[in-house]
Amino acid sequence: TPKKLQIQIVRIGVPIKDMDYKLDVDGTVKEGRTDSEGWIKQNILPNAKLAKLTIADGSYYELNLGHLDPIDEVTGIQGRLSGLGYYEGSVNGQFTDQTKKALETFQRSNKLKVTGEPDEDTKNLLMELIGE
Repeated sequence: TPKKLQIQIVRIGVPIKDMDYKLDVDGTVKEGRTDSEGWIKQNILPNAKLAKLTIADGSYYELNLGHLDPIDEVTGIQGRLSGLGYYEGSVNGQFTDQTKKALETFQRSNKLKVTGEPDEDTKNLLMELIGE
């Protein structure tokens, strides 16, 4: 089953909307435009390893796919919540209100104690659902 690659292009806090892009995932090239909030959302193969993203302004990014930071790091929490569709912010390691709200929503949806904190039960379920 395909996986969804979701990337939001933001500069100085402002989403880059309606920008043409080219996405090369392990040799398969897709072209498109960022949406009204700067998001690129593409289906990719679940075993994809490398993506190369070029946007119309000349910016270029290489993305290692299938890698998540450890669950004990904020980026690990954000990455897993993002992969499950609960978090749409930047995976930047900053425990923001947006991160806390995503945790609360995840906890509520999964009948966990709603704390907004990455407690052990929450981390264990994130690991179970999306892996190490």
